Amino acid sequence: MLCNPLQLSFSYQIFLSFFFFMSPVDKVNSMDSLNLSVSEMSLNATLGVPMPTPGTPGAPKFKGKHVSDFLDSLEQHADSARVAHSLLPGYVLRYCHTKVRLVIGASKLLSGDDWVSTRVYLTDLYGSNDSIPPNSPDHLRHWCASQGESGIIASRKDVDKYYCDFTTLSSDLTPNKMLENDVNLCFYRGILTTLCT
Repeated sequence: MLCNPLQLSFSYQIFLSFFFFMSPVDKVNSMDSLNLSVSEMSLNATLGVPMPTPGTPGAPKFKGKHVSDFLDSLEQHADSARVAHSLLPGYVLRYCHTKVRLVIGASKLLSGDDWVSTRVYLTDLYGSNDSIPPNSPDHLRHWCASQGESGIIASRKDVDKYYCDFTTLSSDLTPNKMLENDVNLCFYRGILTTLCT
């Protein structure tokens, strides 16, 4: 059965083109000398992809939040493109928002080749934006009170949204910060009083 050539990977197409032009004896000798499985051959034949063009889908973008995710993504793209990490400081500004460029643009680290120092520098500047603020009982009580007074629950979708928001705000509160009974009471206080009667 013949496959559509457009469905084959590029590296596999290259392998096939070389393989079909060899004589039968050369084919056997070359396969025996390689002594590789098909997965190893495809892994070794994989060609590197270039670094993504800034602004395109899938390209890293740093706007001042989630710096660890941005740096990890930049490293993954560099590994795929076979770019040495020592060259990554020169790539950072390309993938940064204009406001971030104004802050870090004058740094000498970005024109050097010390990726570890550049990573530490960016993490020191923007690392506090990575952390998720811990939930607190006071915040949950305030949110439930405001939902009970002015929240809108008119459909099943509204109920689901309320439950998801409540679950987000109440996670990690029991048993250390708040009793489970108090969390349940907050849940019911957050439902509109007109629905409870």
